[in-house]
Amino acid sequence: MSEVWMAAILALHGALFLAVLLFASLRGRRLTAPQVWFSACIPVFGAVVGLLYAIAREPGEEKRSHLLRADKREAMAAPEMEAEKSIPLEEALLMNTPDVRRKLMMNLLRSDPRKHLDLLVFARYNEDTETAHYATATLTEAQRQIQMEMQQMQAALANDPEDNATRVEYIRLMDAYARSGLLEGHLLDRQRIELKLSLESLPQEVISPDLASLEIRNLLDLQQAAEARAHAGKMLARWPQDERSWLESLRVFVETHDKNAMRELKDRAEESIVDWTAPGLEQAQYFWGDIHEA
Repeated sequence: MSEVWMAAILALHGALFLAVLLFASLRGRRLTAPQVWFSACIPVFGAVVGLLYAIAREPGEEKRSHLLRADKREAMAAPEMEAEKSIPLEEALLMNTPDVRRKLMMNLLRSDPRKHLDLLVFARYNEDTETAHYATATLTEAQRQIQMEMQQMQAALANDPEDNATRVEYIRLMDAYARSGLLEGHLLDRQRIELKLSLESLPQEVISPDLASLEIRNLLDLQQAAEARAHAGKMLARWPQDERSWLESLRVFVETHDKNAMRELKDRAEESIVDWTAPGLEQAQYFWGDIHEA
C-alpha cells in the first residue's frame, strides 16, 4: 500500500511540475534555475510554489482598487504602489496582511534567501501558515546547501591542509552558519568549538582584524571570557590604530561588566591615534558615556 501511495504522490508531483512549465510558458514568466530546481526536487510542495509563481500576475497587473477610495484620481495610485513595494520584510511579517507577506516572501525566494536567513527564521513561526511553509521550506534548502558547501571545503582541506584561502572561506561560512539561527543547543556549541579550532589553526600572518574580531566574538559566545580578553589585548597591540581593536576590547569589557577596564580603555583611546569611523566612534561613546560617573 505504501508503494501505491508513493507512486500517487510522485505522479501528482510530476503533473504539477509539468503545469508549472506550461503556465510559465503561456504567461511569459521566466523561471530561474533555482526556481526550477526547487519546483522539481521538493515533492508536491515545491511544484505548488512554482505553480503559484507561474500563474501569478505581475505586480503591475494587480488591481489596487481596494487601497484607494473610489473618488480618488487614478494618478494617485502610483505613490500607493511604491509605498507597498518599499515595506521592509520585517514590518510586513508583523502586519495583519497575509497577501503582502506572501508577496514579499516570494520576492525573497526569487533573490538570494541566504542573505535573509534571520528573517526566514523569524517568518518560520508566522501565524500565516502559507508564509510559515515558504520560510520553512526555504530554510531547509538553505541549510542543506550550507552543509554541502562545508563538506566540500572539508574535503578540500583534507587534501591540502595548507590551503589558507579555503580555510578562511570555511571559517567565514561556519561563522555565518552559527549566527544564522538554524542551529541550537549542543549543535550550535559544537559548531562554535569547531570554528574556534579552525581559527587557531590559521598562521598569525593570515589573521586579519576582521578574523580577529570574529574570533573574539566566538569566544564570548562560548562563554570563554578570559580567553576572549587575552585575544582582545593581542588585537589591540597588533592593530592599535584600527577602531575594531578598541571596539572588540570594549565588547569584552561590557559583556564581563568590567567598568574599571572600560574606564582605562577610554583613557588610552583619548591619548592614542585611532582611525575612527562615525558609526564606530558613536558606538564607543555610547558605552563610555557615563562610566566616570559610575
